[in-house]
Amino acid sequence: MKRITPSMVVSITALVFSTTGSAFAAKTLIDGGDIKNGSITAADIKDRSLSSREMAEGSISLDRLSDGTQRRINEKPHAGKDGTNGVNGKDGANGKDGANGQDGTTGAAGTTANSDSGNWGIVNRNTIGSPDMSFRSGPATPPVGKGSLNIVVGNSTEKAAFGNEVDFAGTPLASINTLAFGVYTTGENRAISPANLPSIGIEIDPTGPGNSTGANFSTLVSVPVDAAVNQWSTQNVSGGQFFLTGAAGNVIRDGGTTGCNQTTYCTLAEVKATFPQATLFSMQITKGRDNSWQGAVDALRVNTKVYDFEASGVNVRAA
Repeated sequence: MKRITPSMVVSITALVFSTTGSAFAAKTLIDGGDIKNGSITAADIKDRSLSSREMAEGSISLDRLSDGTQRRINEKPHAGKDGTNGVNGKDGANGKDGANGQDGTTGAAGTTANSDSGNWGIVNRNTIGSPDMSFRSGPATPPVGKGSLNIVVGNSTEKAAFGNEVDFAGTPLASINTLAFGVYTTGENRAISPANLPSIGIEIDPTGPGNSTGANFSTLVSVPVDAAVNQWSTQNVSGGQFFLTGAAGNVIRDGGTTGCNQTTYCTLAEVKATFPQATLFSMQITKGRDNSWQGAVDALRVNTKVYDFEASGVNVRAA
């Protein structure tokens, strides 16, 4: 057995350090495993010596913190007290009034408001056969409103009469100055005759009330004039021709030798001059007994009033 000499001890010692030196040096570094849980407190760390950049995300778990710190983290937050409401601000001053706008343009003149007239209807005592008279819409665009009075006369033996036997009763014939109405006719009507159209019929007492002598009843009938077909046109009869029925039509007028009948016509002015005391019984639109006819009438004007025939009835308008 060899004896260990001092030089061998030095050699063995050097060899041990050469093989274990790196491990020993590495062990001199301290990691989380070398620190007892809860052993480092906030007092052991210098204020502001650590920042978030020096801590890896998730590197410090909750169990690494002291019990007191963990309790503070786990405590439920207490609701703070409501703050007092602020004082409402003052209302601002009113703005200045804007400038007045410009006046609009004047609208077109309109007619007076409509008023119902319930005294219009079929005059039965003057209606013969089975003519049809009914209110309707159209045709086309009537002279006034949207409707008209439709009239159908089937043949030469029928007669239609539509009028007002109340509102005109007792009116002096001398006060009637303007008479007109709108008419819508067809080519078939005109093919029979250019004058195959409705008329205005005014029933009168030629000698006036209280006078039992002479002719006490007659109908003053306007004579139609040709009208355009399939459109509305106006029969302005104020200055046109008329005839009288019955005995009144044979009265000598103006000191002459002629009467006013279906053979010899006269004017409204001549009738008024011949019968200055005449008063009205009724105002009517009539057709027949002469030819068949189918068409419509509207806007019957008597002086300053227009009688507007509508699907709902008769309205009175200012002319």
